[in-house]
Formats: sequence, C-alpha cells, structure tokens
Amino acid sequence: MKKLLELRQQKADLTHQMRSLLIQAEDEKRSLNADEAKQFDELRNQSDTLNTEIARYESLADEERSQARTQPTSKKLSNDELRHYVLTGETRALSTGVPSEGGYTVIPELNKQIMQQLTDESVMRRICSVKTTRSNEYKQLVSVGGVAVAHGEEGKARGETATPKMEEVSIKLFPIYAYCRLTARQPERTFPEL
Repeated sequence: MKKLLELRQQKADLTHQMRSLLIQAEDEKRSLNADEAKQFDELRNQSDTLNTEIARYESLADEERSQARTQPTSKKLSNDELRHYVLTGETRALSTGVPSEGGYTVIPELNKQIMQQLTDESVMRRICSVKTTRSNEYKQLVSVGGVAVAHGEEGKARGETATPKMEEVSIKLFPIYAYCRLTARQPERTFPEL
C-alpha cells in the first residue's frame, strides 16, 4: 500500500511538471518548442508507465480486500466466547447511587424522545393532553468539574480520564406576591386625574 501511495505521488509530480510546461508556453503566447515538446513527451511516457504500474498495485489491493471479506470462519461460534468475554472482557459501570457521578440522570433531549415514544405507543396519550399536575421544584444537572483529559501520543501509555463530577441544582417554586406600597404623595398626585 505504501508503494501505491508513492507511485501516485510520482504521477502527480509528473502531471504538475507537464502542466507547468504548457502554462509557461501559454503565458508567452506560443506553442511548445522542440526541446519542450520532447521533454513533454518523455514526461507523458513516464506517466503512462506509472499508470500501468499503479493499475497493477490497485488490482492487487482489490484482490487482497476481497479475499479478506470472503474468508470463511474456521469454527462455529459458541457460548464459550461470550463466557470468556464476560469473565475477562472490558467492563464499565454506571453508578446510580452517587450523585456526584451522575446519579439517575436523563438528558433533556432523551427525555423528549422518551415522551414522544410513549405518545406513539399509547392510544390514550395520542388523544389526550398530557400535563404535569404538580411540581414545585425545578431540577437541573450541572457539571462542577473533575474531568481530566490529556493529549494522546503514539507509542506511550495512556492514563484514564477522571470521572466528571455532577451536582443537581434544584430551585423551589413558590408563588411571588407583590403588594403595592402607597405613600401619602401618590394619592395626592392621582386625585386630580380621577
């Protein structure tokens, strides 16, 4: 594959040289002279040779790819592979009991999708208006930091990223009352307008 890339780069260089010869002659408003025409023909012959060699390498690469796809499995898969993966494979855990690691959270977009799915599946939800009847608290998840990332370098060990810390912010909703406070001046000002 590396050889194929080198050949393509050589062909691109030859094409650039041929184009520069033509552009130079065109800028001078003349056709190619004998030396330039000979040089152009040599470059074209080299390009044709590279084309045939590139075609060979491409057909070889296509053949290798098709053999990799049609390679039959050597044995029938069984539950042994699954058992082995369960015992030794990579595991990930979601902690729902620790609020700083997310607790039980639902992303707002996912929440909308869940509600839409429920509406699509239930006939009653389609014909009824679904409204929240009681909620005196607004909750929102916020990230309070804790995530640590680093640039990965090839050939070096990579450390784990730290778990982001999340906290729940809740705002209690209460009715707000506003009482007007009157001063002695306000009725005096408004009296003539009455």
